[in-house]
Amino acid sequence: MEEYLRLLENLPEDYGYKPDLEPGIINDHLIVGSGDLAVELELLKKLKVTHILNLTYEIKNKFTDEFKYKTIKIDDLPNVDITNYFDEAFKFIDEANKKDHCCFIHCTMGRSRSVSIVIGYLMSRFGYEFEYSMDYVKKKRPNSNPNARFIKNLMEYGKKLDDINKKNNINKL
Repeated sequence: MEEYLRLLENLPEDYGYKPDLEPGIINDHLIVGSGDLAVELELLKKLKVTHILNLTYEIKNKFTDEFKYKTIKIDDLPNVDITNYFDEAFKFIDEANKKDHCCFIHCTMGRSRSVSIVIGYLMSRFGYEFEYSMDYVKKKRPNSNPNARFIKNLMEYGKKLDDINKKNNINKL
């Protein structure tokens, strides 16, 4: 795998490989994107990133002296439940937000794992429904494309959050 990634890094533009350096700026404290952006120091600094959540196996944390990193190795496969990683990921994002810092979340392509974590975070911390969160992230990161299992997980997570909110509202009466 590492050999393959090294080959990709050295492909000339005319081979069709073009790095994806477009950040999906969700808000002042949350950015989603690709592994290509994760290795661009000047661009990360320009975006005022302080924390980086790496959701890959293959991309190394390159600037450990510049940023606070958290790596959670998640496979982008149909047998993976993305919600199993929410607590750990959300805790790291919250840590950055509490300090008024900016967290960059990435997977390899910036389309499925990272986007799913961001959607779940918006649902959990802002109370947004799945559809709204998905549409919002898609506007900020147009090539967002969580795999079908992650979408199912996020929809079930939304129902779980709704049930908790209903129960808490009944208990307040």
